[in-house]
Amino acid sequence: MGSGTSVTKGATFSKRIEEFEPIARSRAGGITFSLVTSDSLHKVLSPAFLDRFSTSGLRKFDRIQVNADCQGAGERAMLLVEENLEGKVKVRKL
Repeated sequence: MGSGTSVTKGATFSKRIEEFEPIARSRAGGITFSLVTSDSLHKVLSPAFLDRFSTSGLRKFDRIQVNADCQGAGERAMLLVEENLEGKVKVRKL
């Protein structure tokens, strides 16, 4: 029974998870997005990781609430979008 449980957990960890959606709008019009991913926070902060979301409505001063490594220890961060130009998203960790 113990080895069957380990196999099930291993199978769960191999599946990649990624969800990105708007969750709130400020009075000033800024949007907070939620990113839940099985990737590490280090990977999320790496150049080009967030570029795939450049067409999702990200604008300067929007925020991204990150829940990274959601299948492991879990890491959280709040990011501020500094720019979104020509498919390149630049963020700063708050």
